[in-house]
Amino acid sequence: MARRSRRRFRRIIIVGAFYASLLLLLGSLLSTYLRPIPSQLSAYGDDWDDLSEFREELNDLGIPTKSLVSSPLLLEDVDDPSHTVVIIAGLERDAVDIPSFGSTGISTSSLSGGQGYSTSEINAIIGFVARGGSVLVMEDYGFASSLGVAFGVDYSGQRLFDEEWAHELDSNFTWMNLTENISGTDGLVGHERWHGSHPCVKWSNVSVTSAEDAGLCRHRWNSTTNEIEYNAEFHILLNTPSGFLPTEPTAALTMEPIGQSSQESYLDVNGDGQLVLESELPGQVVDKQGPFDLYIEGCDGNCSQPNAGRIFFLSDGSLLINAIYGQNSGKYGGQIPVNDNRIWALDFIAESLLVEGRNISQLDVGSAHLDVLAVPEGAQVIFEESRHAQPAPLGLADSYNFIYYLMVYFTSDKTAMLLLFLALFVALEAVMIRKRDPEDWRHVFSVIYYGFGDSHRYGYYAKTPKIRATFLSKVRNNNGLTRDEFDLLPARDLATMIEDPILTKFVFEDRDYSIEQTVAIVKRIKAWGKT
Repeated sequence: MARRSRRRFRRIIIVGAFYASLLLLLGSLLSTYLRPIPSQLSAYGDDWDDLSEFREELNDLGIPTKSLVSSPLLLEDVDDPSHTVVIIAGLERDAVDIPSFGSTGISTSSLSGGQGYSTSEINAIIGFVARGGSVLVMEDYGFASSLGVAFGVDYSGQRLFDEEWAHELDSNFTWMNLTENISGTDGLVGHERWHGSHPCVKWSNVSVTSAEDAGLCRHRWNSTTNEIEYNAEFHILLNTPSGFLPTEPTAALTMEPIGQSSQESYLDVNGDGQLVLESELPGQVVDKQGPFDLYIEGCDGNCSQPNAGRIFFLSDGSLLINAIYGQNSGKYGGQIPVNDNRIWALDFIAESLLVEGRNISQLDVGSAHLDVLAVPEGAQVIFEESRHAQPAPLGLADSYNFIYYLMVYFTSDKTAMLLLFLALFVALEAVMIRKRDPEDWRHVFSVIYYGFGDSHRYGYYAKTPKIRATFLSKVRNNNGLTRDEFDLLPARDLATMIEDPILTKFVFEDRDYSIEQTVAIVKRIKAWGKT
């Protein structure tokens, strides 16, 4: 019994060491991915640089909001993209991706870092837009470069300085003025497309008795005149923005720049915080002079058409932070100048969700059709939180989200699924190679009952060596021993395990038995171990 206890103790130690090594490996992987990152630009944080005020106002309007904490791959499962808006603000961490297989071979560009989203995730976002979904991307120096390139938008990743900065604050805050026309066409000012086709424009100067009746245009409702008053001129306040570089569109979308910096703007290419426009020394890096695109809209066809997919890019992730959106809260309380960031954001939401409102003719506009301004059935706004740090003790939230991301990734990405299948196949082959070939099969838990005259029917089992081998197998299994351990077992320990003098004699004596003796021994073997 002491030897058996030692064997069990040794097995427990080995199994414990295995699981400890597995946990150590998993912890190493998680610690590599889950680096401590200050949480910001989250729709569920309450700090000055989060987006909670924007989310709360959407909830007050009756728009359901959700969070995407695993991967944008789940956008493929959205049932009604035309009534869904996805908000992406300031990606704080890179993607976990693997090489992909293309027509020209294996692509390892996904392993270079700084991509933000994997190839499969980018394809999921492109498919979401193609099905009529709306996406707002607010980013400056983060990891959204790969998503921008997929739509023909090139993030410079460099700090923009502009003479048109907010003098009430400091040079970190600059203005993107949409009031002046940037296309060079006379007579058109502000947001040209919204000026003529925004759903709220059609109800301008129409009597609306209450803000609730104005629906998603209530931010444009004037309580004095009881009318919706729309103005397509915007003064957008930016916080340490970047800029877009000229590039050619690579997706089947119509890309149009809407907002730009001023003529007196510059990109700090060398990152020294100093303006250098002419090279004074050989090899000196010079800065770039503007204007630069800061706001680009891309649509699947004409943005004014109902159900047209759209994706808007802005070169500032702080556009809708609490300090600017609320104008009087957070770190800069009371100092933020009046801006149109909130109005612009709600205009974007209204245009994206009011599909029927964009399609209604001017003849049908009136108080009898105000229901088209209400939140449509199935409307939702999804905040993409998978690249944000989640506040939780010991990083438990990030660990859960990472594991959930791996589950979604390896069940959605075709290349990942293939590699997972190959890994499981190789593991199965290793187990099969390691496993020893079994001996000829025999039942090891019981013995067939033999009655008088049955010895001829079961002649194979009536042989004394077979009955003895079967009984020894039963003894070995009852004591949890391997074949090697059982073979090395001393005779005294074996007799102690059997504890039956008749069966012990049967095991150690090699002689012939009559039919009656065989039947008696078989009955004794069947009863052995049950008491």
